[in-house]
Amino acid sequence: MKRIFAILMVLAMVFALPGFTVPAFAATGTNAAGTTSSEWPGADALYQYGFIVGDNGDLMTEKALTRAEACALLAEMYGKKSEAAAFNYTGGFSDVVRTDWYAPFVGYAKEAGWIAGYPDGTFGPERSISQQEWAAMLMKVLGYSFKWETAIQDILSLGIQVEAQNATALKRGEAFEAMWGAVNIPPYGETIALGIKLGKLDGEAVVEEPETPYIRGVRVESLKQVILIPSVPLDEASAEEVTHYSVTSDYVHNLAVVAAVYDDSKDWVTLTFNAAVPQQTSIDLEVTDVYSTGGVLLENEAYATFDVTDLTPPEIESADIIGTRAIKVVFSEPIQSQEEAKGIESEDATLASSVIGLLQGTDTLKVSKISLMNNQTEALVETSADITKDVSLSTSGAIRDYAGFSINVSKLLIDYTKDTEAPEVIGYKDATASGVTLIWSEDIRVINGLALNFFHSSSDNMVDNTITSADIDGNELHLSFTRNFLPTGKSIVTVVSNSIADYSGNKNQQTLL
Repeated sequence: MKRIFAILMVLAMVFALPGFTVPAFAATGTNAAGTTSSEWPGADALYQYGFIVGDNGDLMTEKALTRAEACALLAEMYGKKSEAAAFNYTGGFSDVVRTDWYAPFVGYAKEAGWIAGYPDGTFGPERSISQQEWAAMLMKVLGYSFKWETAIQDILSLGIQVEAQNATALKRGEAFEAMWGAVNIPPYGETIALGIKLGKLDGEAVVEEPETPYIRGVRVESLKQVILIPSVPLDEASAEEVTHYSVTSDYVHNLAVVAAVYDDSKDWVTLTFNAAVPQQTSIDLEVTDVYSTGGVLLENEAYATFDVTDLTPPEIESADIIGTRAIKVVFSEPIQSQEEAKGIESEDATLASSVIGLLQGTDTLKVSKISLMNNQTEALVETSADITKDVSLSTSGAIRDYAGFSINVSKLLIDYTKDTEAPEVIGYKDATASGVTLIWSEDIRVINGLALNFFHSSSDNMVDNTITSADIDGNELHLSFTRNFLPTGKSIVTVVSNSIADYSGNKNQQTLL
């Protein structure tokens, strides 16, 4: 995935509070018709600097923007209007024909990867563009990755706010405000703003990022998980240390962060709590000793307190066969375990087998166990018989998130490919004197967990206890050496052959790390 904050040397806007607005140059530009539209300073600035020309100078800011017009505007913004107008549209959408005025613009935008049609093969050129569609288009134009479901939040994390009085029918003025924000930030992988790159803005048009890094946004994934969006890339080691985050709630005793995962493709940190926070309550967050990649301490004044609300049902993001009798299902957010739903305290996190059904061709596969992993965002579905062909997976509405929303009943076709590759260690994390976590190439299980099969430096320095499934989380294996500390500096950790296997039965070769 592409980095959402890839080396942003200059940014279009600086904000500290959730309700920030896009800054502009002079807020009262005059259009060719001799009128001003100070209600839309972004539109005036786009016109003033030659990004758009309107209809004889009339920007028609109060008119709803159609999807066809959006294609033309994007080409115009990029200085490609003439090139797009001459584009040879050869089809692709059932409701766009070559004789339509917008056909070349639609074709050009499609070729550039800025747009996509609907599942039925239509484009809907005369339809009003929605707030979410415009956010997605601008993200594509700038080259940043995003999720369709969270496009509005994802573009907000770049510093661009797509405001809409009517979320299903964006006004042209509203679209211009967001467009002005887009030309004032660098495209993905670049260090100067798009407007400067196109030669229409000078260096003074962009506000430089403050030297002190800060948390610029918090995105609530669920009542048990939030994402912190920093203003700059972070040092991964400091960002993933759970003791660097302190959270408190008036409604949850001893609330704590149990996992902090830094995504360097998006430059944000996902925090998972030890308990769910009640709907529409607030959390106090203190961040200490988290640093930018440049070694500057991260500050958190704007989001020292934030509200937690989850109104989004969970979804299945993917499902893959990972072994002869195993399928991994990935959810969009943490899922309640069977034990939690029944009020049972247990270290095991499982789902009732009845909530997922599997069909292999015409044969029904019985589910023997469903275990939750990776902070309960993944489910390992184990079957009682071998998987030998493509599988159809269906889920029940009994799967719920911590807000009580049930998952949409889903049916997915999962492709079968025979796995013959043995798992191997591809990295490690959390290395201390008392232990280390090994990262494997795929999800693993224990075959022979005797302590003498896991050691460092020499066979005398074994792990504390027999390795069990409790030491494994997906493709991660934690080894504890509290009795035989790891030495300072480099050391060799050994996993003896045939101690670990994947879910297809392929066993590891002796691993030295």
